[in-house]
Amino acid sequence: MTLPAGWTTTTVGKVISRIEAGKSEKTLERQPSGDDVGVVKVSAVTWGEFDPDESKAVAVDRFDPTKSIRKGDLLFSRANTVELVGAVVHVRQDHPRLMLSDKILRLVVDDAVESRYLMFALRTTRARRHLEEKATGTSTSMRNVTQETLRETPLLLPPINEQRRVVAKLDSIFVQTRGAKTRLERLPALLDKLKRSILAAAFRGELTADWRAAHSDVEPASTLLDRIRAVCRGGWEAALRAKGKDPTKAKYEPPTADLQTVPQAELPPTWARISVADVAECLDARRVPISRGDRDKRPGPYPYYGANGQVGDIDDYIFDDELVLVTEDETFYGRIKPIAYRVSGKCWVNNHAHVLRPLGGVGADLICYALMHYPVEPWLSGTTGRAKLTQFDLMRLPIGMPPLEEAREIEDRLNSALGAIAALRVASQHSIARFDSVERTALAKAFRGELVEQDPADEPAAVLLDRIRADAEHAAETSVAKPTRGVTKSISSDRRSIGT
Repeated sequence: MTLPAGWTTTTVGKVISRIEAGKSEKTLERQPSGDDVGVVKVSAVTWGEFDPDESKAVAVDRFDPTKSIRKGDLLFSRANTVELVGAVVHVRQDHPRLMLSDKILRLVVDDAVESRYLMFALRTTRARRHLEEKATGTSTSMRNVTQETLRETPLLLPPINEQRRVVAKLDSIFVQTRGAKTRLERLPALLDKLKRSILAAAFRGELTADWRAAHSDVEPASTLLDRIRAVCRGGWEAALRAKGKDPTKAKYEPPTADLQTVPQAELPPTWARISVADVAECLDARRVPISRGDRDKRPGPYPYYGANGQVGDIDDYIFDDELVLVTEDETFYGRIKPIAYRVSGKCWVNNHAHVLRPLGGVGADLICYALMHYPVEPWLSGTTGRAKLTQFDLMRLPIGMPPLEEAREIEDRLNSALGAIAALRVASQHSIARFDSVERTALAKAFRGELVEQDPADEPAAVLLDRIRADAEHAAETSVAKPTRGVTKSISSDRRSIGT
């Protein structure tokens, strides 16, 4: 590539005075507070601003002021994932009780380069390619960049005044894009809160209060429940007769909800509190797990589902219906993903998801939305890290059931509202991607010399580098010469002393 006038090619090692590293410290599992000494985690240095909250308190007060983080520091992450190793940030204020860790390096730059210019340079595609290719380690979760690799990173260097103009322009652009991205990144949490509020309103009957006022003559949910239970009992009796047994000599136990472990919310008069088993049949016995290796040998057009959605495809199917799949064993506590999702048509399901088929004309959407809303934690078994919702407990989960006609109206309204929320989430992600693209384009233009105007009066970067190199060599010679003269004088003195 042809360099703009006054630019030169060099490496990071030629424009930094030294690299300072922290050290590994025994830490506590909490953030530092008060007079605590803290040490930064690798997550403090990513692609945004330096985050001092990503730190841990040091177990023993071993404060080393030379390792404290100061305003103007350029910090480099020498160890992290493939995507984050080599990330670099500029520190905007002093953090006198916060120290470097052994995985974070401080780059001390000389007069040939603006520190923020070097930060932007290390974020370019050219620098990233070098660092990622040279990073060591076999694990994608932790890669390492040596100081030698960092020093060898190629660098395009304009005159110092142009560097300052580039930094000012990029800062102006990034302030706008980062501000917009920060606001957009808060949107998913707000949308999740809105989604929960809408689901709660739906299953308190508030979402369709106006509909009920206009449809006071609908069949109550209790009648629908009696009809479904009669059909279920008939199926139970038919199954016994098929086995040669007399149903009158057996006891039929209809499904009942566990109403003791859930607050008794007020429901509209036409609603009923029921169990999942009242409105859905569990088809878990038909599930068949297949290992990934075996699936790889059987590619096909049918989706293969697991706990949280589709995890592959396969050449055959075991279900062909409108179904609700419910997570069986996963991290339920504090989870973001819903515990239930809808599937339709030919598919295969493994043993990590319960399979429900609606009964009595009840919509799969309604059952799915109800399971998204009602808390399941009281019915979980096992540890919090890998809790389990058994088939028995799933089927006795209590839910509020509206009349069938109102249930369909709820489904329509929820589909519309939650569909709009999903669309907003996708739009926000696309907007963030567009802002990322703006930043990448600005960086690329900056390092082609196209972002700001060149000034012919600026001292060329090569001249500045030569002068700094000459000054450094002179300083090195001086520092060596002074001790030598001192040693010579001392030896002469010793000789005179011996001679006398």
